[in-house]
Amino acid sequence: YYIKKVVLGGPVEYEITTTYYIEYANMNPETGELHNYINDATWREWVVTDWFVDRVWLFASESTDLTGKYNVQKEDLKTYFYGDLPSDVRIPISRVTTPDKELTSVLNEALQRAYFVFAEEHSEMSSIEIINETPVQEADKDVRLLRAIILGTVIGGFVAAFALSLRLIWD
Repeated sequence: YYIKKVVLGGPVEYEITTTYYIEYANMNPETGELHNYINDATWREWVVTDWFVDRVWLFASESTDLTGKYNVQKEDLKTYFYGDLPSDVRIPISRVTTPDKELTSVLNEALQRAYFVFAEEHSEMSSIEIINETPVQEADKDVRLLRAIILGTVIGGFVAAFALSLRLIWD
């Protein structure tokens, strides 16, 4: 697995993570309770819907030629985006991961604009703002080193036990 992900892992990918803060219009100011909100599964699905992809494509195309300069098609955008709501329903995150550093920045800016338009068009949100944005950085490879070590130890133990049992049987 390590060899597959690191040695043969392909080109370097770059990513930006943006954290937003949403003020919902229907929040009870006394209790802080929300009557309507968007959950984590919905954020993950929405960020790759045609609505978001169309707007990101439009916004990004205003500043650069995606098909000519980066050889990116509109359908490719769905593989570059990730949206989540890790804990608090008011703090969604978005992540843009691409094989090009500049393209990552361009798409992240376009995705941010799409989030703002999305908030304007949905009456349950009164505002949205960016509270944190990481710089463009190399995406971490998912190497799962500890799992690989444990699995290798277990498999090695079974192979050693099998080899010892064969040796005892043949003697």
